[in-house]
Amino acid sequence: MNIDKSFHAQDSLKFPLKILVGFTNAGKSSGRRVCTVTHSSNENRPYIVCEMDEVLVSKETRRPISYPAWWISKFSHLIKEENKLSFPEKPNDLPFYKSAIIIEYEHIDHNAHTSMSAYLKFCSNLAFRIAMESKSRGLTLEHFGAGIQCIKMQYYNESGYGDKLVVKSWFNEDLPGQLNFELYKLIENDQETN
Repeated sequence: MNIDKSFHAQDSLKFPLKILVGFTNAGKSSGRRVCTVTHSSNENRPYIVCEMDEVLVSKETRRPISYPAWWISKFSHLIKEENKLSFPEKPNDLPFYKSAIIIEYEHIDHNAHTSMSAYLKFCSNLAFRIAMESKSRGLTLEHFGAGIQCIKMQYYNESGYGDKLVVKSWFNEDLPGQLNFELYKLIENDQETN
C-alpha cells in the first residue's frame, strides 16, 4: 500500500473520495486486486494505491483451488506472468524488538481470521513503544506525525481468536526510513511458527 504525503495534509480535499477497484493479473488460483483512492480535483495523483494478492481457497479443505471455467473465460485477458511481492530478509546479526499478543474478538473479521487492520495495529503499537522507550536508532515520535508512506504485507498462514502471536521489529541500515516486522504464531509447546 502506497500512501501519498498529500493525504496526511489537513488542507487536502477528502470528500468525496472515489475508490476504483481493478484486477491486474491472475494465475490458476490467485490474482492481484488493485484499489485506488482519489479525489476528483486530482485523479492523476491517487491518495492511496493498495495492491493485494489473493488466493481462492476451498471452504472444505482450506487449500488453494483453481478459478472456475466461467471466471477464466471472462477474465483470461488479465492473466500475466507471475509477479510476486518481494520482501527483505532479516539479517541474523540485527537486534530486534518483540511483543506478545493474544487475538481477541475485536481483532477478527467475518471469517474469524485476524484482520489486516489488526495486524497493522499490532505493528504500530510496537513501533510506538520502541519510540517511547528510546530504544531505536532514529525512530522518534515525530515520525508518527509524518504518517505512513508505504506498507507491504505478506501472509504465510492464518491466525484467529485465542491464538498467541509474537510481533518482532527491526531496522535495516541498508534501507533507511524503513521499519520491518514479522508476526509469528505460538503453537502449543510455545515454539514460534510462521
